[in-house]
Amino acid sequence: MGLKHVLAVVALTASFTPSAQAPADYDAGLAAYGAGDYHAAATQWKELAERGEAQAQFNLAFMYDNGQGVPHDYTTAAFWYLAAAEQGHPDAAWNLGMMYASGQGVARDYVEAYKWLSVSALFGDEDVQGDRQAVAKLLTNSQLSETELWLLEWTPRQSSAGLIGTPTELDRPGTKPAKLPALAQ
Repeated sequence: MGLKHVLAVVALTASFTPSAQAPADYDAGLAAYGAGDYHAAATQWKELAERGEAQAQFNLAFMYDNGQGVPHDYTTAAFWYLAAAEQGHPDAAWNLGMMYASGQGVARDYVEAYKWLSVSALFGDEDVQGDRQAVAKLLTNSQLSETELWLLEWTPRQSSAGLIGTPTELDRPGTKPAKLPALAQ
């Protein structure tokens, strides 16, 4: 899938930290992850993720994406990436965009891919531009315009106590990921 942040879970605390409601749980998860006890880390972060903590949602998504301490499950990874991306988490938005581009865990949808890659860029992740441009080449001018309008109206969702849906609400196409075409020189 070409995820940029292979080691991002270990160094996650810079821009998104959990709220004061349970910092010990987050820190315990971070310590467990650093020690290679992925199951314990997932257990700690799942409760925080369910309460709406964007960083815990991203971490849990990453773990499902890679099968670390939890079953390898792209659909559940996409669910948690979406929950974090909706709050403006740039790495979650990037990973979700790449999942939409490849059809991994969700139905392949280049418009959705472009939307979430653009959200990542909107929040300052300049490294996403290559992937965003590659997806843009797959869209019509009308689709690009529609997406740009969506971005103008989009605002991050505030963390809330409770989930917005369930992983089964995401599509399960069963398709293997496709490599995005390289940018033309």
